[in-house]
Amino acid sequence: MTKIKIVTDSTADISQEIVDKYDIEVIPLTIIMQGKTYLDRVDFTNEEFYQVLRTCEELPTTSQITPAVFAQTYLKLAEEGVTDIVSIHLASELSGTYQSSVIAAGLVADKVKVHCIDSKTATIGLGLVAMNVAQKAAETQDLAET
Repeated sequence: MTKIKIVTDSTADISQEIVDKYDIEVIPLTIIMQGKTYLDRVDFTNEEFYQVLRTCEELPTTSQITPAVFAQTYLKLAEEGVTDIVSIHLASELSGTYQSSVIAAGLVADKVKVHCIDSKTATIGLGLVAMNVAQKAAETQDLAET
């Protein structure tokens, strides 16, 4: 039996309500702010981030998700019975996150099928793609229709 899971990164800006409704796995990017490292949407909310942004002297930077983090996530999902993962990420022109997902997919290919997608967009554009794919997967559990 096929069990499909959608994975995306935190730049998708999907609400927790949508994440819960469609059971989307969201992997946080790392944000470096004022000399400290944080996980996006884990260590602070969007509102808290924007409050700090107003007062910080240097703009925050991000660090892509590593292949190791992707591989760990993919293997965890495989252990939960997921057979196919659709991993949709921030545009490859903006970040190395998509490439990290491709590397990780190769590392776990003997355990789970991972289909990596470069969304070619960011923020809500990425979020809409991930949400629509997750909605279709929830309805059909048919990868060809998803």
